[in-house]
Amino acid sequence: MTLDETIKYCEEIAEENASLADRIEQLHLYGNAEGCRECASEHRQLAEWLKELKKYREIKNSRNRMFPNGEEVNADENSD
Repeated sequence: MTLDETIKYCEEIAEENASLADRIEQLHLYGNAEGCRECASEHRQLAEWLKELKKYREIKNSRNRMFPNGEEVNADENSD
């Protein structure tokens, strides 16, 4: 499973659990609506962390393309 697929999956699970919690409450069914909301919240948080990880990886990959030999330019050295 790719990072993008995992993010999408977490968002889908969050939405499904939020919807389930709403249905449980609306129909006054026996069920754990609060547990569904907590699960939805946790999956939303996980999706956000994965998006952040993806962003950091993209930054790292772009830096590796800019400096393929691992050399970095020190900003202090180039300022006159």
